[in-house]
Amino acid sequence: MSCKISAEVVIIGSGPVGATFARHLVENGKSVILVDAGPQRSPQPGEHLKNAYLYQKDRTNFSQIVNSELYKLSIPTSNVKLPNLDPSAYWAAGAVRNNMNPKQDPNTNMPYAQAAFAVGGMGIHWTCATPRLHPELERWHYITEWDELYAQAEKYFNTHTNVFERSLRGAAIKRRLEAHYNNQLDPNYPIQNLPVAAQRREDGEGEAFIHWTGPYDILKPVLTTEENLPNPNIRVLPNHIVQKLHHKGGKVEYAEVQSTEPWEKVEIYADIFIVAAAAIKTPQLLWNSQIRPKALGCYLSEHIMTFGQIVLSKEIVAEIKAEEKPYFKESPKMFHVAGNQKDPIDIPLYDPDPTLWIPVQKDRPWHCQIHKDNFSYGIVPDNIDDRLVVDLRWFGFVDQMPTNYVTFEEEIFDIHGMPQPTFHFQYPEQDAENAHRMMQDMTEVGLSIGGFLPTPEARPQFMAPGSSLHSMGTYRMGESDDGTSVVDAHSKVWGFDNLYLGGPGVIPKPNGANPTLTAAALAIRAANHILRN
Repeated sequence: MSCKISAEVVIIGSGPVGATFARHLVENGKSVILVDAGPQRSPQPGEHLKNAYLYQKDRTNFSQIVNSELYKLSIPTSNVKLPNLDPSAYWAAGAVRNNMNPKQDPNTNMPYAQAAFAVGGMGIHWTCATPRLHPELERWHYITEWDELYAQAEKYFNTHTNVFERSLRGAAIKRRLEAHYNNQLDPNYPIQNLPVAAQRREDGEGEAFIHWTGPYDILKPVLTTEENLPNPNIRVLPNHIVQKLHHKGGKVEYAEVQSTEPWEKVEIYADIFIVAAAAIKTPQLLWNSQIRPKALGCYLSEHIMTFGQIVLSKEIVAEIKAEEKPYFKESPKMFHVAGNQKDPIDIPLYDPDPTLWIPVQKDRPWHCQIHKDNFSYGIVPDNIDDRLVVDLRWFGFVDQMPTNYVTFEEEIFDIHGMPQPTFHFQYPEQDAENAHRMMQDMTEVGLSIGGFLPTPEARPQFMAPGSSLHSMGTYRMGESDDGTSVVDAHSKVWGFDNLYLGGPGVIPKPNGANPTLTAAALAIRAANHILRN
């Protein structure tokens, strides 16, 4: 027999967007069950793992944490050969286990399209970059209250622009870039501090460290009552795989769920169902539930991405050496040096990382980040002091085309027993020229502040499709149910009364900026619609 539970609202997916839905609805009196397929990695649900002291001091190993939490969604296996295999050993191509996919054409794959399966989703290790979309070039104009929605999302995310403002490297790089561009940038969108969902700590010596916002921080105000007791209006369920939504007459009745700890079937009943499981797993659940609008999985887009790593120039380091360094002086041992021990690098051990942003502009349809953070790639070798290294990440527009899409196999199943995703994706030809210009821009910026780190990962390069982890459009918004969208402007699925979708998949327009804040703003709009109705 199945275990049966209920709430007013069920939210499938516990990343930053799912957490935003949950907080807004619980704050306004709704009872919520928040479900995730993965385990809880921290004492509280969805804590940002980078807040740990060890990773604040040494970012290198955190990249391994990021890698361990990302799971590739489609691995081609149809023509795989091992040419040097012992002839007596058994071999067969076309494996189908654990997201291996013989139906996947490697030429149209998104090889680095990945998902995170843990309470908090990618929010337990994300970069926390939270820029707003450009009001003219990136936002969907059908929605008019963007500023209000963004302000609410920034409050939930604890977004700030001053976390790294005292960075000596950042100031020196900014001066160099202003000279490099020589007033060519739109004065309304200059080189500036990147908004991040984070706050510098204020507890004595801990001021040198940063508290990064994870889904737990978004949820924290509603997890307990004023008496500091568990709030009965919110329940987080880890290790629960939602397999199907059962529906009738345009209304979802319950979610069919497989609990893995303990191993049992669960039925979750609710008035409202929200799926916020990211751009691939969300349409996968709808497909498996026989909810198949024409546009489901179509208009797949992301950010075409260039990347490189720079070793700062001698001139920039000389500028920094001459600067007065008035902060964090009380903690020499915290930063490995006491007394008169000589540091061979003329950059303060405690200098905040450079974290700069050049927004999208009319003649530059790409977003630029000059910063330092932990990703699944671009790991600085252990014997290089990463104070000298800065990352360049440029995100370019990718048009939303019906010819770019993801399908779901009927006879092959992924690691959770759900229909295996198969990608049919190529960057549109009309974006090629801008991508080339974007690479040229990034390379010139890099050489204006130093030289490229001579390692294979650090050279200027286009990253493989999916690397941005910014997949969008697969259940996008639209003004009418004309077959080119999956949800309306309130994120409600066309033809359904009580089914809403959240995440970057709803974003209906090409853009270059990190999409998480925008997805959260749209989640707040959807939650407001739920509360009104």
